[in-house]
Amino acid sequence: MVKLVAAAGLAALFVPFALMLSLAATVSPTTACQSWSTQHGWQDTSGIAAPKAVQRPSHSQASADHQAPAQKSPRPLTLVGGSGSPDLDALAQAATVSGGGDDRPSPSEGECAESHGSPIGGMTCPPTGSPAEKGLTPDALLVLRCVEQQFGQHIYAGVGERASNPGSDHPAGRAVDVLINDYTSTTGIAEGARIAEWVRAHAAQLGVKYVIWSARIWNAGDAGWSTYSHPAGASDDNSLHFNHVHVSVHGHRGTGFPANGAVVYPVPAGLADSNQDNWGETSGIRSGWHTGTDFSVACGTPVLASHAGTVEIDTAQSWAGPHLVKVSLGPGRLTTWYAHMQSLTVSSGDIVTPGQQIGEVGNLGNVSGPTGCHLHFEVHLHGGSIYGPDNVDPTPWLAANVGKAPDPGDARIATFNALGHSHTRPGGNRPGWADARERMKGTVEKLSAEAIDILALQEFEPYQEKAFDDFTAGAWATFPRSGGTAGNANVVAWRTDRWQLVRAERIAIPYFDGNPVRMPYVLLRSTSTGQQVWVGSFHNPADVRGPAEGHRIEAERRQARLANALSSAGTPVVFAGDMNERSDYYCRTTAASTLRAANGGTPDPCLPPPKMEIDWIMGSPRVSFSGYRADQSVRGSLSDHALISVSITLN
Repeated sequence: MVKLVAAAGLAALFVPFALMLSLAATVSPTTACQSWSTQHGWQDTSGIAAPKAVQRPSHSQASADHQAPAQKSPRPLTLVGGSGSPDLDALAQAATVSGGGDDRPSPSEGECAESHGSPIGGMTCPPTGSPAEKGLTPDALLVLRCVEQQFGQHIYAGVGERASNPGSDHPAGRAVDVLINDYTSTTGIAEGARIAEWVRAHAAQLGVKYVIWSARIWNAGDAGWSTYSHPAGASDDNSLHFNHVHVSVHGHRGTGFPANGAVVYPVPAGLADSNQDNWGETSGIRSGWHTGTDFSVACGTPVLASHAGTVEIDTAQSWAGPHLVKVSLGPGRLTTWYAHMQSLTVSSGDIVTPGQQIGEVGNLGNVSGPTGCHLHFEVHLHGGSIYGPDNVDPTPWLAANVGKAPDPGDARIATFNALGHSHTRPGGNRPGWADARERMKGTVEKLSAEAIDILALQEFEPYQEKAFDDFTAGAWATFPRSGGTAGNANVVAWRTDRWQLVRAERIAIPYFDGNPVRMPYVLLRSTSTGQQVWVGSFHNPADVRGPAEGHRIEAERRQARLANALSSAGTPVVFAGDMNERSDYYCRTTAASTLRAANGGTPDPCLPPPKMEIDWIMGSPRVSFSGYRADQSVRGSLSDHALISVSITLN
């Protein structure tokens, strides 16, 4: 017998435990694999609380903040003959063996695959058409699509506002909520348990970090479930995940998402020599330089995805024809572009494998020649804009990567002396410059255009910090915070959807007159790959207050010693900043440490890079650099320094 009673404004469910296991076990393969909108009224959401306040701190805090095995759930399901939350391990186990009145087992992977026409074993599940797919990382897409394929139609919550919990995985597209219809019934409980346990069983393929369901949490690597407590102490059904299964993912780690497939040519291999190798050329039919390379082949030739990824179709680029196809490994990661196609075989949101046909060569858009038939192919290492610094020559990229897993790089990092507000405010020593707030607005726009996701800032004063916070709207974090007072003008900033702070430190560096200033270095972890890197932001003293070379030498010595200590543990290190030296800085630093410059040079004998600024980006041996750029366009408008940027790969 099942009856609902009110208790402190919440529904308390009394269910004989044996009956709960039996009902979970008797859900048939057909029911589990059919559309639940037909079987159980999923279109009627009036009884489902929208998950507006699902909150979760970062994964590194999951165990510490939420696991309390000896503590009862704040909203237990009271069972006849016992108390406490349902045993999800036992419930899920019961759901995979025969039981109930008809001895039917739960649906196997093969049965669901057959009924939906796509194998689960390879974890390549078709798009659902759900608006919740928009903005999800590949791992989160896999979770949503494969749950849909395995268990039928559901309502999902993906990327959404979590203003009260900026640490949530939802805004970054690394979480999916699967809403459970009639979640207080034994059928609803069994359905939620099935989904939660199935996701747990396929965590490696799906790239799952943790799962929360029915006041229980499972972290990847744990043997079983533990009690979940809401971080703010909330005890409603939504906050304790009774009405939905919450799944957080890494982003790009699932083995089912073919991110590690070998790169292929974008046309059949036998036609690879049709490559015109014309990246960077200029002509009268273009407004700028040629941003890709052209494969001159007949119209109708298959166009192939050069690597695995998610498809985006851009219909606003008339030069490319009615549709510019982009295949991406995710935000800020490797993205290839395909233009002038006469037809497509994919849609936005599709996940493709290397060599999969995505369309046919055409002659649409800005083309020339007798027939105009060709494929325009571009490579953007970090998903940047058409003329962005991450746009690299496709010909050597293909030569280096065909037959191998792509090396997209792990981040685009920059260093920028922002020219402090104290210089340009009324009465400052730089009259005529724009206000620092306006300059910071332009800086943020530049960071977006250049696809920067880690930034070392110098002369970053409290007024500029406030402007940066306003214009980035929570998309970036910085260390250290000024607290509204001067003194923390050196800062490391990072995009929170791509990087997570692990540790933050400061070191005393001699500045003007040798007075020590505590400058930051932080350990960041990639939200998509889990890779970690130390990043430091430094500003060594100039001679504006008298000779400061001795203080610069001591600053360099301390920075070199710190870099050696940090890299000795095997973690990549990147130090950046305004060093106020050129060749002397390079020679002294490379002699005293394992740091090497992003713009080249030879340490022994010391041969500095041919082009140098006083702003540097240096990396330890486990850091590879590509696409170095000193952007002079900002000099005189945003700052008196160039914006220095480079792509890094962490080894």
